[in-house]
Amino acid sequence: MNTLLPKLACVSVGAVLLSATPSVLADDITGFAGARGGWMHLDSQRTETIDESEFNIRDGLRTFAPGIELGFVVAEELAFRAYYDHLSAEYRNTNRTARGYSSGVDMLFGFSEGFYGGVGVNHTDLGDQRGFGLRLTGGHRYNFTDRISSRIELAYQATTQRGFDDIHVTAILQYTFGQKRALQAIPEPYATQAASVEIPDADGDGVPDYLDLCPGTPAEHAVNEYGCSQYQARDRRFEINVTFALNSADIQDEFLQEISVFAEHLRQNPDQMLRIEGHTDSSGRGWRNRQLSQERADAVKSVLVDVFGIDASRIETQGYADTRPLNYGDKENPANRRVEAIFEVEQNEAVRR
Repeated sequence: MNTLLPKLACVSVGAVLLSATPSVLADDITGFAGARGGWMHLDSQRTETIDESEFNIRDGLRTFAPGIELGFVVAEELAFRAYYDHLSAEYRNTNRTARGYSSGVDMLFGFSEGFYGGVGVNHTDLGDQRGFGLRLTGGHRYNFTDRISSRIELAYQATTQRGFDDIHVTAILQYTFGQKRALQAIPEPYATQAASVEIPDADGDGVPDYLDLCPGTPAEHAVNEYGCSQYQARDRRFEINVTFALNSADIQDEFLQEISVFAEHLRQNPDQMLRIEGHTDSSGRGWRNRQLSQERADAVKSVLVDVFGIDASRIETQGYADTRPLNYGDKENPANRRVEAIFEVEQNEAVRR
């Protein structure tokens, strides 16, 4: 009967530990591991028979007890841990050393930092005695970092066999692993849905106004994270092709619009030089064709300079007579009576959405 009650108590505590676990695992979940080192004051009634002689354990904090532990935190202030300590005990009246172990499972309260307490079950096997018992723990935790902490514990355990009482003083270096999940709030039965907040974005580029460094970007432009248009370098080619009547260097009105657009591109690229080339068909004499092709090139230059204000020093003209026809075999083909001007530049163009 004297041993039955402690055994029933151990079973009861174990049932409490197991029943508490499922209710908190859902909130789960940092684990920890620790290296333990300490001393035990073992009950002096513990004995071991050596060569048919019985020896008692030395009392006092004489039994070195290094070990390890592994556990998990299931709530802000609640943790479970399992531990194993190796025991190396001295006996009275002999230089022999007994070796054994102490292991168990504890439920720790107030575990996050500062002082904490615990209750658990323990199994100690040393000498001639082994048995289960209850264990009460008090300790203090100090956090060096979010991962590393130290703990000092004082534990009292009462084993079932012969009513042994042991005291354990332990220092623990703990490493915490895993990552805590944020606890999910349980919505109230009639909670209303929170109203959505509209963040202003005046130019509709997807970057809110409070982050937009380039407000008012065109709707068709792709933008960067600051709301500014994205650009990429591209080679652009600009050209004009003005044709003339037979034996004439007069520019017809229908080409003035084309020349004005070309002049605007020249204004936008002030460092760009331009070469204007004049051509004729092959219907006239050689000397006249050379003269006429030069007159046609000079006529386009004059419009660019006098009408549209382009600096004359940027423009060079050259007449090629009928040496570079576009169409062969037709002496009076209109396509050959022309002036050409071409330049290419590298420009940054906005990337389209």
